[in-house]
Amino acid sequence: MFRKAYDFIRDILNDKQIDDYIWDFTCKHLAVIDAGAKVTVPAAQISFAEGRSSRRSNTAVEATFNVDFALPFWGADAFAKCLDFVDFVIPVIFDYKEQNAFVSHVASNIQEPEELSSQIWHVQLSISISILI
Repeated sequence: MFRKAYDFIRDILNDKQIDDYIWDFTCKHLAVIDAGAKVTVPAAQISFAEGRSSRRSNTAVEATFNVDFALPFWGADAFAKCLDFVDFVIPVIFDYKEQNAFVSHVASNIQEPEELSSQIWHVQLSISISILI
């Protein structure tokens, strides 16, 4: 069931709308990576945050994944670009649903670069998936 939630997240991150949005700003495709290896930006790193199960046989299972988008935004409007990205990507995420799975909650966070010379902003989304079993 948690693997199904992970596959669901991967489907969302492979969405053409998201990749096109990133391409328009960076002229690079979004790389989707799992926990572990790092690649150049723009990239989205997935990690498993939490899973909730119940003894009931016909209930929903909740799984939360953190997705950290590393985005190379430059200029004085970089923070505004991050906000625009959040405004764009959340409706795309909520559009995804399957017969027994849907996105129930998305929480967002923006972190500015640690070093001024880096210019790599992190837009972090905590995405909760509900899977009916």
